[in-house]
Amino acid sequence: MISEWKGFAALAVGYLGMPVDAMLLYTNTPKYRRKADRICRLILRTGNMGHYIDQAYRSKYPGLVAKTITFFRRLGEFARLMVIFPENAAGFWATYLFRRTKATMAWKR
Repeated sequence: MISEWKGFAALAVGYLGMPVDAMLLYTNTPKYRRKADRICRLILRTGNMGHYIDQAYRSKYPGLVAKTITFFRRLGEFARLMVIFPENAAGFWATYLFRRTKATMAWKR
C-alpha cells in the first residue's frame, strides 16, 4: 500500500495542488511522478470509478456474451494497472478472476 499511497501523493501534489508538507510519505522522484502521470491519464480516460466507460454493449448482447466482453475489458484495465502498480496488480487480478468466475457459475440464465 505504500507504493499506491506515494503514487497518490505525487498525483495530489503535482495535479491537485496539495501542499507538500500536508502529504505524508510524498517522494519527489521521477518514478512517482510517472506513476502520477499514468494515474491521471487513466482517470481522465475512464472517469471517476469508470464513469466514462461505455457499457452500452450490456443491453445489446445476451448475458454470457456481455460477460465475455466485460472480461476482456477488465483484462485491458489490469494491463494498465500492472504498469502503474505491478506489485499489487497480480493480487487484484487473481481476486477478480476468482470472484467473477464464482459469480458467473452461480448466475442464472
